[in-house]
Amino acid sequence: MSRAVHPAPAVGAPADLPGSTPAPARVLVVEDDHDLRALVCLFLQHGGLAPMEAADCLQAQAVLETTDVEVVLLDHLLPGHTGGELLASCARLHGPRRPGVAVLTGDPDRALAAGLLSAGADAVLLKPFDPPHLLRVVGRLAGEATQRRLAGQSRR
Repeated sequence: MSRAVHPAPAVGAPADLPGSTPAPARVLVVEDDHDLRALVCLFLQHGGLAPMEAADCLQAQAVLETTDVEVVLLDHLLPGHTGGELLASCARLHGPRRPGVAVLTGDPDRALAAGLLSAGADAVLLKPFDPPHLLRVVGRLAGEATQRRLAGQSRR
């Protein structure tokens, strides 16, 4: 049984209010293992980020079509799909809306990692992952996505 997409409680003030603290980066965690998804969301929340959950590609696609997220943390193997299939959707969100994408995989095959990077992933993280390293990678990708959005807004 799959769970609905649930955003984590917002932390911080809206970014569009003058003098306010920027809202935390939104990170979509796409992982079919409920316990691992909850643990990753907890790490992200404690790191000052705003995680959102999706248990499969369909839920993730629904979020990506309606919500700007800065980062997608994507499990490589999902029921009925691979993370590579969702990478194509992320790539369609070009320009300032394109989120950074980090793929989580338990497969240490370097050719797989190279293929995921060629397909549009910004990073590939091997499970089990080191939580501080995960936060550094997500933070870097969130910063890059924010810079893309700011650059896109300044061109208007």
